[in-house]
Amino acid sequence: MESLLYIDPNIFFPCFFGFLFVCFENQFKKISLKWCVVGLSATIILALLFPLIGLKRYLIWILTFSQMLIWALTYVFMAKKINKTVAFFLALLIGFIWALALASLVGVIYNI
Repeated sequence: MESLLYIDPNIFFPCFFGFLFVCFENQFKKISLKWCVVGLSATIILALLFPLIGLKRYLIWILTFSQMLIWALTYVFMAKKINKTVAFFLALLIGFIWALALASLVGVIYNI
């Protein structure tokens, strides 16, 4: 039986990142698009390599980090065009779809 105070790291870290992102929004806007693309490319490569070299247990952390990068990237792009609240919820939806697609791709390739 799990304790009522159990905090799942797969839920805690994205929520904590979201809180930090909202608090320090101006600093996140200064991040170059190049670094976000490099980070996303690195997470995709790591997600495809980790099961190959036997590190499947760390795959969820790579997927979580990739999802957080997508959240930040889509929020920064969409907040300029539409309402920030709508942009935030759309970024959450896009991040969820991204993580699901990347996990499905890795699962299909490696039959996990």
